[in-house]
Amino acid sequence: MTIFRAMDGKDSVGIDEARALLGVPAGQGLTPSDLRRLFLRRAVRVHPDKDPSPDAGDRFARLKDAHDLLLRHCVTQEHLAAEQSRSAALLEVLLQAFTASISEPELESRLRSLGVHRPPADFGVAPDVRFDSRVPQCGAPEDLDAVANLRTVFQEAGVPWEAAPRVPGLEEDEELTSSDEEGAAR
Repeated sequence: MTIFRAMDGKDSVGIDEARALLGVPAGQGLTPSDLRRLFLRRAVRVHPDKDPSPDAGDRFARLKDAHDLLLRHCVTQEHLAAEQSRSAALLEVLLQAFTASISEPELESRLRSLGVHRPPADFGVAPDVRFDSRVPQCGAPEDLDAVANLRTVFQEAGVPWEAAPRVPGLEEDEELTSSDEEGAAR
């Protein structure tokens, strides 16, 4: 199975071949420091400055490719294991919170230790704003007149009100509004 591709697009080194090039026994787990030690031990032997053979540069390049591939694989596996561990710990904390077997302060401290930040309860806009006594429950009368609002929108857009499409139900309101306006003008 070839995973790594060289810059020229040709297959360079696969995982199994990379392990063989660096002398890693099959099934042995690797840490970045172990991998570096194995690479340096082999690199000294095949480096073009130490090895006069004509293919030393190619062998060193393949060894470097193998090291890079295994290092990426090793780091990826470490990150994956850490993320799985964190997810399991977070799930455990949330299950305890849902079953009410953990106190609120302890829940917050455990979530913070896992890197989860919850904003305070009064942060941002409360979802129950419509019940807030500081907010008026109804708008001004001009806000309630849909026809007047539409007329204003059309005027601001530069479209004559007569050219506006008629909406069923609003035409009756328009007649009432226009008759109210005529009565107020008298």
